[in-house]
Amino acid sequence: ELTAEVMDRRSKFIEAAQRYYTLSLKAGEGHSDWTSRCLQRAINCVVLSAASKSRYVKMPP
Repeated sequence: ELTAEVMDRRSKFIEAAQRYYTLSLKAGEGHSDWTSRCLQRAINCVVLSAASKSRYVKMPP
């Protein structure tokens, strides 16, 4: 989880999302809270990634 959080804080949202997703898969049964938290963070990173990319799109005059 630490690596995913570091990627998240460095605005490497796609990499962080992938790591959070991988962590959610490794959680296994009986850890639904952990799985949900990792998946929520992955979704947040994907949304932030899309938002940060749209800032760099050049708008026509």
